[in-house]
Amino acid sequence: MTLALPLQPHAAPASMAAQPSDDRARLTETARKFEAAFLAEALNHMGLDATKGVEGASAFSSFVNRAYADGLMARGGIGLSESIVRALAQREDAGQGGT
Repeated sequence: MTLALPLQPHAAPASMAAQPSDDRARLTETARKFEAAFLAEALNHMGLDATKGVEGASAFSSFVNRAYADGLMARGGIGLSESIVRALAQREDAGQGGT
């Protein structure tokens, strides 16, 4: 599974810079998508497959695991996305936002 994260330039012109609240919302949404993808991949590797024993269904097991992961995210996830957002916000507050 490939997860495409949006790439942003190191320094955007002031006229193109998003508002801080927009940045936080985008960061939160991206972190939640990452957590969902992580959970789906973890479920795949753990072998929790509801399609086992159903003839021809193994091709759809990743979809089932993704649905389970989305369900977990709807119930709050495992806290990974919150940790990512918190860590990146602290980094930004410390003035270490750009690399």
